[in-house]
Amino acid sequence: MRGCTALASAIALSLLFAHKAAAQAVVVQPGQTVTLVPGSANEGRDFNVLGTLTVRGARVGAIETINGSGAVVTLDGATASGRVASYQATVTVRDSVITTTDTSPGISGYATITHGLASGGADAPRSVLTLVNSQITGGTGGLQFAAGGIVNVAGSTLTGGVNGARAIAGSAEFRAGSRVIGGTNGLLMTVTARNQPINSTPDDWYVLVDGSTVQGQTGSAIRVNPNLTPELARITVQNDATLLGGNGNLVEVAANAALDFTARTSTLAGDFIMDAAAGDTTLRFLDGLRLTGRVRGGADVIVDQGGRWLLSGNSNTGNLTLGAGSDILLGDAGQFAQLTVVGNYIGQGGTLHFNTVLADDAGDTSTLRVTGATGGTTQVAVTNINGAGAQTVNGIRLVRVEGASNGRFVLQGRAIGGMYEYFLHKGTDAAPANGNWYLRSTYTGNPCDINPDAPGCVPVIPVDPVDPVDPVDPVDPVDPVDPVDPVDPSDPVIPVDPVDPVDPVDPIDPDPADPVPVLRPEPGAYLANQAAAVQMFQLRRHDRGAPGLDGESNGTWILGRRDQLQATIAGQVDTTTHTDAVHLGTDLWRWGQRGRGQIGLMLATGQARTEARSQLSGYRTRGKVRGDAVGLYAGWVQDSDSRRGAYVDAWAQYARFDNEVQGDSLTKETYDARSRSASLEAGYAWRLHASDEGELYLQPQVQLVYTDITSDRVQEANGTLVEDDTAGGLQSRVGLRLFGNRIGAGNRVQPFLAINWLHSARAEVLRFNAERLDADLPDSRYEAQAGAQLQLGQRWLAWGDLRVQRGNNGYRDAAAQIGLRAAW
Repeated sequence: MRGCTALASAIALSLLFAHKAAAQAVVVQPGQTVTLVPGSANEGRDFNVLGTLTVRGARVGAIETINGSGAVVTLDGATASGRVASYQATVTVRDSVITTTDTSPGISGYATITHGLASGGADAPRSVLTLVNSQITGGTGGLQFAAGGIVNVAGSTLTGGVNGARAIAGSAEFRAGSRVIGGTNGLLMTVTARNQPINSTPDDWYVLVDGSTVQGQTGSAIRVNPNLTPELARITVQNDATLLGGNGNLVEVAANAALDFTARTSTLAGDFIMDAAAGDTTLRFLDGLRLTGRVRGGADVIVDQGGRWLLSGNSNTGNLTLGAGSDILLGDAGQFAQLTVVGNYIGQGGTLHFNTVLADDAGDTSTLRVTGATGGTTQVAVTNINGAGAQTVNGIRLVRVEGASNGRFVLQGRAIGGMYEYFLHKGTDAAPANGNWYLRSTYTGNPCDINPDAPGCVPVIPVDPVDPVDPVDPVDPVDPVDPVDPVDPSDPVIPVDPVDPVDPVDPIDPDPADPVPVLRPEPGAYLANQAAAVQMFQLRRHDRGAPGLDGESNGTWILGRRDQLQATIAGQVDTTTHTDAVHLGTDLWRWGQRGRGQIGLMLATGQARTEARSQLSGYRTRGKVRGDAVGLYAGWVQDSDSRRGAYVDAWAQYARFDNEVQGDSLTKETYDARSRSASLEAGYAWRLHASDEGELYLQPQVQLVYTDITSDRVQEANGTLVEDDTAGGLQSRVGLRLFGNRIGAGNRVQPFLAINWLHSARAEVLRFNAERLDADLPDSRYEAQAGAQLQLGQRWLAWGDLRVQRGNNGYRDAAAQIGLRAAW
């Protein structure tokens, strides 16, 4: 029946063309070849072609090829003032211009037409139209192809008053920077199999936009409308192709129409709008596509092979699949787009990106809602939108699942707000089986449960069952004991009136363990940096050797120190800090004989490296401090001829520090700090024992050190504001030093032991988004110290010691130093 209808149409067209030929057109007969050049007798005339027509650089009117003739038409540098219609013919247009002003809504309004009408059976040739570097303008449209026609367009522009091009049945490829521009829609697709040739099937029909542009000036770039017996429209967009819709829509699919759309290796911006009654539609965003826009309607969406879809607003799809290496971003920065999947969601390793205000349960967020089931694995990345961080209860819901929640959502990277770390959980504490997924800043379990890849997390190896113990033989029964003779009964006791019973106390329900807010390790690194800067350049009198006791000469000294501190910050973050410092000083002036004083200048440089690890999450952060200092020192000893008597020592210095904090998966943060510090120290030595070989002394000491340290405000890349609160302040030390002198062969050895109590009056505190965090380091610490000084002749003095400090909350500090002084 379809073939008969097609044949009838072909006959009708043939009669029409015959009438036109008789009236006005030049007819090129079968087997005839006509070449038209400028000045030819028939230049500017219309042509009906059954044979071969070549137009080189000349003008021509309309050109019609007769159905079934197998005509061949070539326009090379020509200008046509009417439509070029190809019916089962081969038409090639190069470097030419075709213009028609007919605005008829039907076929007459298109400047170029290719129809593969099949009057010759299954083996009849299909019509082929090739446009190269040409300009095609039609009153209604630039191009229409149907009946299995084949169109190849390269470097050409097709313009129509309504549509740039219309696809009914056949295939078209737009390549090499071609442009298809319509006053309303760029490309109109009304695909149907009715009355189409038997040598072409709908499965072979498609449109390819390769490195070209399709533009609808007031409507959509691509519009899919139904037709009689509608078929699935297929279109592929690739290689930096461009779709532009004047109404903001890239693709529109009307009711009862259906589309299979694939886009790759391009950047597109606009919406995909499907009518509620549209047929089965599939959108594939693949292979390097970058799409910014919305999808509205019931289309199934597949984002795969590195595709990327950024939602510009709320969207809804049918089934949704997110493949490996691909991304769906739920809103641009600061937007909270909602994506609703009316169907099933399958994750195949791709990443969903959420914008979230990381705060308490009420924090705004992008969301994914799935009305069906979820499956597979999806990575989840969270961007904090000005969230200050807070303790949560149920958490911030990211994914809502109304069907079977079989999918697995895994947090990719980290979600941090202020000083808090957030983790992704399925369900809530109150309803663990509700199937939704939440961000919570609290955790009460094993850190390996929330971060299985954290250092120290290893799979649990099952223990072999223990062999059962052999039963023990039964013990023989013991002989019964003879009964005791009964005791004579006593007089009965008068009963006491019963006491009224006390009402029972209602049982107290045990409070569930309060959820512990999870601190991220970066605050630990900031606080460790601050503590390291405070301590890096602090000195005691004996750290400079034995000033005032080495004769009347001035001297120069150098001191090298290595320190390792282990502490737990805020009860959650374990820190280890290694500090290296070098001090160089020289005496500037001395005075006095027995009671002797000195003033000197000193310089210092040092570096501290910290590693902080969260006990709960296992995440790590590295901190670094590099500092330089300059200062003055002064001292006085009561008796420079012996070790007895009092001493007073003081110093003041200024230091600058360059700081870094680098968290796992986070941007490195850098900032500066400055400190001003001063010390006042005093002591008195009593000689406990003296002999020809040496002496023994006991020296109580007290020292006060005041430090004022300030740091730059840090605006982290994630939005967290880090500011000073309190640091440094007054530190005091009270100690006892037991030392002796052993004299021999011109050298003097002074071994010593010391114990010290150290106290800090001010806590180390920083503010994270205005919320205070105390390092919770011990106020008091205890120190044991051992070392020796060695007098090498008259000019040289060497010394060294080891010291260990202990405090609450796991505070441990071990240090070693060595110094050398030369008199001059």
